Amino acid sequence: NQMEISRDLIVLIKQQLGADVSAEAKAMAVAQNRKNAEYIGLQMQRRGETPSIRRVAEVMQVQPTTLMRWFQDRSFEQAIKDLDKSLSDFDLTFPAVPVHVGI
Repeated sequence: NQMEISRDLIVLIKQQLGADVSAEAKAMAVAQNRKNAEYIGLQMQRRGETPSIRRVAEVMQVQPTTLMRWFQDRSFEQAIKDLDKSLSDFDLTFPAVPVHVGI
């Protein structure tokens, strides 16, 4: 007697264990982590601190090189400036950022 597990069940188990993450899901996680890094950097700036990749990475509990990889297409400092301007243009505050990183 052979026991067979359906493909759907295998996919579900992998998904629940985080073992099979699609490229799209990874890209979405990176985009969210990048946005979180921008918000954390802006929070630091508004408290009078100088946001740095090293400090934000420490807060997010990732390596600085990971954060640098998230911002390889533009500077981290410029991303913070752009976020600050966007929020100021609409007179918005920003939400608290949960400090957990999946990727």
